[in-house]
Amino acid sequence: MSLNLDTLRLQIDSLDHKLIALLNERAQVSLDIGAAKRQDKTSQAEENTHVYIPGREKQVFEKVTRLNPGPLASDSLCAIYREIMSASIALQKDVMVAYLGPVGSFSHDASMKRFGDSVQYASQGTIADVFEAVERGRCQYGVVPFENSIAGSVVPTLDKFIKSKVKIRAETYLPVHHYLLSNSTTEAVRRVYSHPVALAQCQIFLNSQLKGIELIPCASTSEAAQLASKEKYAAAICNRVCAEIYGLDILHADIEDQQGALCDGLKVFKDHSLNLTKIDSRPSMLRPWHYVFFVECAGVHGDSEVMNNVVTELGKFCLDVKIVGTYPDQRPQDLN
Repeated sequence: MSLNLDTLRLQIDSLDHKLIALLNERAQVSLDIGAAKRQDKTSQAEENTHVYIPGREKQVFEKVTRLNPGPLASDSLCAIYREIMSASIALQKDVMVAYLGPVGSFSHDASMKRFGDSVQYASQGTIADVFEAVERGRCQYGVVPFENSIAGSVVPTLDKFIKSKVKIRAETYLPVHHYLLSNSTTEAVRRVYSHPVALAQCQIFLNSQLKGIELIPCASTSEAAQLASKEKYAAAICNRVCAEIYGLDILHADIEDQQGALCDGLKVFKDHSLNLTKIDSRPSMLRPWHYVFFVECAGVHGDSEVMNNVVTELGKFCLDVKIVGTYPDQRPQDLN
């Protein structure tokens, strides 16, 4: 069957007209939902003041994935629906989202993935500033880092939750991939800016490609990109979006190493059916940005064959493995 280009384009135009009409029909229903929430006088009234409902959002994404016959990939279709729902949120209510760091930070990236492009965003200098923006009503929602797969829990965030009245409404997982960005060549780079954790996650690359180069810690990876964009012979380790925002070239992609090593190491415990009860990280004090991980597991003795096999396999991913002790679980029964 021959394909006529003009006929196909007319078909696309006709479909676009239908899509626009359906999208606006959906938007009107969304507005009606907002009006119904405002009229609700039941015990759910406080919850109904929120226009962002993560549970409902999850249902929509699951439905879209289930109903998708292709050829569009489900991820692509969900990305489209992310923006449709973002536009609906903005229609119901003016929404401002506070996030940590300048434009291009990982928190900014996480915010955009969670709320879409139609709401408004407010950059904050510190985690405490994000909490304050929500507490004082300047922003309806805030996005802060809670846990890092390398550095563990983000202590400033945990500290703020102790006294703050704000509540957690949703979580989002952001795969972290690091890029070396610069307006110079790799050979010409004399200093590298980044957040300390990002520097720690890229040690293998730095030691092999930029050994001896000055490493300068920054408050955020996006701040690092800002600095690198203004200096000759400077580079930044940050996410991909910073290349476009700050006009930098991508010299190397996916340069993280520690993250993968940690994941590989943790998989060893999973493969041997050992439950982990604690993971912590500390600077090794041997060299900058080099970390030691403390892992606690339950149900096996340190001298057992299982643990000996675990230690052997961990040696494939770790510079050194040390068992610091074996001890009985002394937690009170009501905590187990």
